[in-house]
Amino acid sequence: MMKQSGDDVALVLEALKIEIERVGHSWRKMELSLNLGNGYFSHLFAGRIELKFRHVVAITEVLGLSTRDFFLRAYEVVPRPDDGSLRTLLHEVVDAELSSRGLPPRGTRAREAAQG
Repeated sequence: MMKQSGDDVALVLEALKIEIERVGHSWRKMELSLNLGNGYFSHLFAGRIELKFRHVVAITEVLGLSTRDFFLRAYEVVPRPDDGSLRTLLHEVVDAELSSRGLPPRGTRAREAAQG
């Protein structure tokens, strides 16, 4: 079994928090929507429960966001690491998807906005 990179997990958890806040849901509302017990999200985001891909899928469904679009957003402005991690693979997938749509690679828009 492949071990999760702590950086990747932290990034995905932070992106989930941002998306939950963006749509205006509380953690409790999310727990109720997912049939989870009170405090489940507190434990998940504190790292006391291991993040699983099925969590991401379920949460993004409740948020009305495809899992694919969630990952595109989550990794949009993260600098490209060169360490062979899952993050590198996801960057390659996201860049290929953006390229296929005729869009610039991730982070280009953010860098251009910061410079302009």
